Amino acid sequence: MTRVALLMALSVGLLCATDKPKPTDKQMKEMMKEKMIAVHRGDTSPYAKAEKEATAAKPNWDELAKYLKPLKTMSADALAHGGYTSNPYRAAVSGLEKAVADKDAKRAAASFAALRKSCAACHHYGGATAQPEATLRKERPKK
Repeated sequence: MTRVALLMALSVGLLCATDKPKPTDKQMKEMMKEKMIAVHRGDTSPYAKAEKEATAAKPNWDELAKYLKPLKTMSADALAHGGYTSNPYRAAVSGLEKAVADKDAKRAAASFAALRKSCAACHHYGGATAQPEATLRKERPKK
């Protein structure tokens, strides 16, 4: 009996040892800052291009799938960190994935609206959800 318990404990220990360590808050903040700027800032960002396709009457599904990849990466990073505040973001990205798979323009537009609101809610933009996307994406002057 004790051998079985010992083997089980050893097995669990080995399985846990192979898991990637969870990033610290400081590491996650740096990752988010770097990726957020690359993915969300400016009119040529994947976020801006995804918005254009997701809200189009006839989206280019291949292009939308391409622009969705960096958003999926951010979603995965948030999940790796514990991501309790990122649930709406991950749900919106998942909704966009399903919309692309089903080629459903209405779902794509609704999912993108949910994505925008999830960013504003988590980062406390205030009335950002009522502002036009171009205002939110505006390039900030370098210090």
